[in-house]
Amino acid sequence: MEVDEMVVDELIVGRIGLEELKVGGIFPDLKVFKNKVREYAIDRHFVFVPVDSKSTKYAVRCKNGSCPFRISGTNYLDCVRVNRFVPEHTCPSTMSGNDHLLATASWAAETCLGLFPRPGDVTPSLIRAYVKDKWSITLSYTKAFNAKVIIHEIMCGNAEASYRILPAYAQEMERCNPGTIMLVYRTRQLWGSGDDTFGRLFWSFGPSIRSFSRTIRPLILIDVTHLRGKYKGILLAATTLDGVGGLFPLAFAVVENENFDSWLWFLLLLR
Repeated sequence: MEVDEMVVDELIVGRIGLEELKVGGIFPDLKVFKNKVREYAIDRHFVFVPVDSKSTKYAVRCKNGSCPFRISGTNYLDCVRVNRFVPEHTCPSTMSGNDHLLATASWAAETCLGLFPRPGDVTPSLIRAYVKDKWSITLSYTKAFNAKVIIHEIMCGNAEASYRILPAYAQEMERCNPGTIMLVYRTRQLWGSGDDTFGRLFWSFGPSIRSFSRTIRPLILIDVTHLRGKYKGILLAATTLDGVGGLFPLAFAVVENENFDSWLWFLLLLR
């Protein structure tokens, strides 16, 4: 036991085969090991199939059963050790076309995540270009787009989680911005039936309200635009003009559709 602890200590600090695909190579967990095996196959343009996939072990072989390629890793105390590795790949490429079956959207997202400092920088074309340059495979646009969505969710959170915290966010906005009005309406509040989910949102910032009532011209312009997020919707906006003719935002609302009912609801709250 003393010998094992000494060996593990050396492995953890990276003195022996850390994250190398060789017998005795050490990885911090199965996820890292799986990703390394996937990248190995992508780089060599072949496809593998799992032989054993458990919470404590992961083993794969080439998709072509007659090919000798094999690799397996097993939990070893607080890490994963490669206990079998036959690197020879003798069969022709098991890929079809220039894309790769193992190059999934989630893999592309994880590979490209560190390239983008801001969510707005992420585009499918940049993801495809990076994968093409590094791995020599042509990622489909659909995969690249899905990878963009995954990266955006990692960096910003997903839409469902954002909708869940919206009421608390509205309260915090009103607390931190004196005079701000932010109202979240659920479907049952609006229509009295259906699922109790997000229905509409109205908000107007305190400084906008105070400026409009004191110094801004008494003229209101209203407009609408379509939202392009996962759940679509419509953004209604009320603006006015400042002293030099610039647009001055006054109030906004997110609604399900542009119709008489949604406009009437918005204008009554604006009033």
